[in-house]
Amino acid sequence: MISLELSRRSAGSTSASQKPRPIWSYAELQEQMHQDLLAQNPDWIDADGGCAKCEDYDRRFAELVTIFRAVNLKPVRQAA
Repeated sequence: MISLELSRRSAGSTSASQKPRPIWSYAELQEQMHQDLLAQNPDWIDADGGCAKCEDYDRRFAELVTIFRAVNLKPVRQAA
């Protein structure tokens, strides 16, 4: 389980007084990142509402999570 806090500031907001919300899972983090990418990069959104660049970021994030989970599951070997 992960516990992160991300602020919910919009792309144009400069207020640091907004309270961050906790993120408890990789799925929540991925969703928050996806929403933030859409908000910060409206020019990436296709006419049909899709976002190919966001999907690339989502796919890469999923790959990295898989790699980090695999590394964390391996036992640490002591140096001889």
